[in-house]
Amino acid sequence: MITFRSPELETRLSNLAVVTGRNKTFYLKEALQRFLDDYEDLYIAEQRIVENTNPDGSRKIENYIPKNGRSLQGILNDLDD
Repeated sequence: MITFRSPELETRLSNLAVVTGRNKTFYLKEALQRFLDDYEDLYIAEQRIVENTNPDGSRKIENYIPKNGRSLQGILNDLDD
């Protein structure tokens, strides 16, 4: 269980619930789910940037080499065709 106080948010939430016919819990769950999804995605993206960046700020090329055995040059050549 989570508890917090915010009279302004409580009023807005209550008004929304009345107007839409949904309960406040529905909107709290929905808002928290979206918030957590967004922040989890942001965290993952930030971690990937850190993992794929050298100390000097350049990108680690080895992380962009395909795992299917094709060389990077082969892929670039295909793009030119």
